[in-house]
Amino acid sequence: MLVFTLLIPGPPPLSATAEFADKAAALRDQLVELGLDQGSLFLGAGIDESDEGCELFFSNLYTNIDSARSDVQGQDRPHWVLARWDADAPVSGGGFSVIETDLTR
Repeated sequence: MLVFTLLIPGPPPLSATAEFADKAAALRDQLVELGLDQGSLFLGAGIDESDEGCELFFSNLYTNIDSARSDVQGQDRPHWVLARWDADAPVSGGGFSVIETDLTR
C-alpha cells in the first residue's frame, strides 16, 4: 500500500480574536511606557478575513465607547469588535477586555 499526502500552501488559519488580543497587549505596553496608566480607553477593530494582510483594521483610541463604536462601524467591514483598556487593572488581568462585537448587539 502506498499513501500520499498533498500539502496545499496558503495562509495560516485566521484567528481575529487571538490576533486582536496580541495587538491589544502590545498597545497596552506602549501606553504604559507613555505614562497612560490610569482610566479607560476604548479601541475598535474592523474585521475582514478576505482582506489578506489587513484582516484587522484598528480604530483610533477614544475615551468613550460611543466614539470608538462610531469609528469602527464606519470602516465598512463585515465584522467588528470593541475593547476597553482599564489602565489601572491588575497586571495579571491585562486590563484589556472585548466588550462588544457586531454579533453581540
